[in-house]
Amino acid sequence: MQHRFFRLFDIWLYVRHPFLMLSYFRNMGYWPRPSQPRNYNEKMLWRKLFDHDPRLPQRINKLRCKQHIGEKFPDIRLPTTLWEGEDPALIPPSVLAGNCVVKASHGSGWNFLVHGGRYDRREMLRKARKWMRRRYYGRGRMQWGYRDIAPRLFVEEMVMHSGRPVDREYKCYMAGDRCIYVYMKVDRFGDNPLDVLFDRAGNSRITECSGRYFSVHHDKPDNWDAILAAAERLGREFDSARVDLYETDGDIWFSEYTFYSEGGYDRIDWPEVFTRQGELWDLRLSWFLTTEHAGLLQLYRNRLKAQLDQHEPHARLSELN
Repeated sequence: MQHRFFRLFDIWLYVRHPFLMLSYFRNMGYWPRPSQPRNYNEKMLWRKLFDHDPRLPQRINKLRCKQHIGEKFPDIRLPTTLWEGEDPALIPPSVLAGNCVVKASHGSGWNFLVHGGRYDRREMLRKARKWMRRRYYGRGRMQWGYRDIAPRLFVEEMVMHSGRPVDREYKCYMAGDRCIYVYMKVDRFGDNPLDVLFDRAGNSRITECSGRYFSVHHDKPDNWDAILAAAERLGREFDSARVDLYETDGDIWFSEYTFYSEGGYDRIDWPEVFTRQGELWDLRLSWFLTTEHAGLLQLYRNRLKAQLDQHEPHARLSELN
């Protein structure tokens, strides 16, 4: 009966969300079992379908998230917001006279860099107006957390180090409050940027990532422990997240949270970290499985939780907490 229930529930999900299922197949090469997620990518799909945690839009919204981080983690540095509004033509020239970044609060990767006051104004206006017309949710992505974020532009200071834009960014992949691996971009504005993957101990490895690039060997960064500690504090309130940080002379800067990394289609050819990332993502800590629902969703919640309690090692809960 239990097996039949999940099979029928999967059929219902395929009928209800055909574009999302097709997108998964095209990116991952196999059809998922969305009601019983088995690995990291299927759990990301499950998050899109079910885990509509009301905190996600607040943390994805870059302006609101900065306010939250400033209040809860005052020791972690934040770039100063220099302007916010809806019309990029109203950004004062004085705001764009130094080192700053024009961003949109309701999308991902929507950034326009201004270094030393040098920029193409027409290109900035074109991009910013395009962002304001777009919504990041989309039927193919279906990244629920973006759906209801009101479009907003802002300008913030560029994080600098030794007179240059900080050249390293750390994307920390979390399972609860435990960092599993870190992606580091080196010389990110240079001619030859490097992609580096570290396990939690700071070991790097040459490996293929998402079928697009290969990581390289690199020494463990200075202040590695401080970076991990900050990421694990910031990741604690969620069952899974990516915490993006900068570091300058021991100071930790918060960049953003990401809850749908690579749209849910990350592929890292390093089983010791990537498989573990999926194994340690405990759905029992999610909003969906810790919240009461109604009707069919409550029935599904109860059955999935009972299955996870039966098959998942309870030690994993203590490992994450």
